[in-house]
Amino acid sequence: MTWRLWQILPMTVALVATTVAAKHITPGEIRVLTGDMIVARGETYRLVGFDAPETVQAQCPSERKLGYRATFGCVVSLPTAGSISNR
Repeated sequence: MTWRLWQILPMTVALVATTVAAKHITPGEIRVLTGDMIVARGETYRLVGFDAPETVQAQCPSERKLGYRATFGCVVSLPTAGSISNR
């Protein structure tokens, strides 16, 4: 199988774009919205692998309380995070 430039070029551009887009974010640049969502440099990010209880659209007071606890846990954890990649 021979590869032509038009076959390789899109893959190369995608790889370079992904690599260039990754930037490290320091904990001081982050504002916690909820236990699974943050804002950094004006952009909102959902944290992969986290599913915190809701605070705004909670189904009951208990869920809201757990959501606030998750948000507080995220705030407390950030100063020890080092740096975070937005990939």
